[in-house]
Amino acid sequence: MIGVDLGGTKILAAVLNAAGRILARQKAPTLSGEGVAEVIGRIVQCIEGVIREAGVSKDRVMAIGVGSPGPLNPDTGVIESPVNLPGWDNIPLKTILEKRLKTRAHIENDVNAGTYGEFRMGAGVGIRDLVGIFIGTGIGGGLILDGKLYHGFNGNSGEIGHMVVRMDGPLCKCGRRGCYEAFAGRLSIIRRIQEISAAKKAPSLAVEYAGGDPSAVRSSHLARAWQAGDAAAHTALREMAEVSGVAIANLMNLLSPEMFVLGGGVIEALGKELLPIMEKVSFEQAFPVASRHVRIRAAMLGDDAGIIGAAFLARERALSKKNRVKTHAPV
Repeated sequence: MIGVDLGGTKILAAVLNAAGRILARQKAPTLSGEGVAEVIGRIVQCIEGVIREAGVSKDRVMAIGVGSPGPLNPDTGVIESPVNLPGWDNIPLKTILEKRLKTRAHIENDVNAGTYGEFRMGAGVGIRDLVGIFIGTGIGGGLILDGKLYHGFNGNSGEIGHMVVRMDGPLCKCGRRGCYEAFAGRLSIIRRIQEISAAKKAPSLAVEYAGGDPSAVRSSHLARAWQAGDAAAHTALREMAEVSGVAIANLMNLLSPEMFVLGGGVIEALGKELLPIMEKVSFEQAFPVASRHVRIRAAMLGDDAGIIGAAFLARERALSKKNRVKTHAPV
């Protein structure tokens, strides 16, 4: 099986065996500005290249799974105008890949794929009810309910970053005010650091580490600023962790999952510092019965979570289709 992580800046593809072990991987730049056809061509080249590198024949590949920015339709495999892929308006990626590669394909939301990867091979192994929260530039979420990835009625569940946590809060890029992402995504953390620095008339180390350009601040810069004791970074990141705790408490009360898995660049860089704050606030704010024995864990798989999850989802869907054909075959 093959897993592909299609991002705004890079394409990552890997060949995995049935147990989920990665046999080979390849990376290519997305270069989305060159147009849809060029990007799809690079996806195909990446897949064909990783198959050669793994030393397997094409006819042994059961399915190809692609984790892509949403919104998208996981049943039809049509990608619908994602922000990170300009020009991708109702692109039938599943159909295109199946025609060009002669193999079943499945297209999944990238955060759903990452959550499923952690469920199958990472921090969530053995868990039946799990919520994934990935904190990077923005915030995405995925839901595993009773051992299955949950898509919801319209196929795009898990928009955890757009839960409103304070109606008079800051403006979110989605156009509403007070979304969780508007408080806790990396871009929001940087904006808050700038506000605090301006009020105190003291520059932040996080911005200095990025060469003085706030738009260039990455999670690694935030971690360096935290370790150096930068006051603005500490305040902004603690606020982010506290809001995250409130969001987790709301999800505890609503879904009563067994585990929360938190990933993304901010958590990879600062999980040890921020997860205890999130845990404390969430257990204070949730109903005791909803929070009892719930675990909050950092993701384990890093960039591999998406390709592993996408590959397993594609394989399972392909097997399900085969079984349905057998069940309904003429006697």
